[in-house]
Amino acid sequence: LCGFCTESFKTYDKLFARHSDKIKINLIFSVPLNNKENKATQIASRVIEIYKNDGHEKAWQTQKTWFTNRDIEKWQGQFGIGEPSADDVDETLQYHRNWCATNKISYTPATVIDDQLYPKEYQIADLLLLIDDIIVEKMTDKVLELTREA
Repeated sequence: LCGFCTESFKTYDKLFARHSDKIKINLIFSVPLNNKENKATQIASRVIEIYKNDGHEKAWQTQKTWFTNRDIEKWQGQFGIGEPSADDVDETLQYHRNWCATNKISYTPATVIDDQLYPKEYQIADLLLLIDDIIVEKMTDKVLELTREA
């Protein structure tokens, strides 16, 4: 529900639109697990349900809808209210919380690239400029790896 996450999501969406064949985006939810009435928990739960039942494209679209208008009642009217008590959803949310704790991430949005926290000195929009260099570097590393193995 955080307004700061809006700009990050828009950047991720642009990255995915440009490089869906070269990058993988994992979204980790950090929502309160002990309050099932919490709107953030309900929305995260519903996105996870949609992901599990309908796939990543549909789940991504539900989040695009959220970040376009950020109206809880309207969003829940369109997509429903999540069931955070469902075992697999609760387990996923708990895994996300544990991942954040293990990686010492206590704020959102936090962007992690190849297990490295994206520096706070950069604006998230800068990632659109940096990603091409990161992709080229990764591809070069893979070519070097294959060359060594051959």
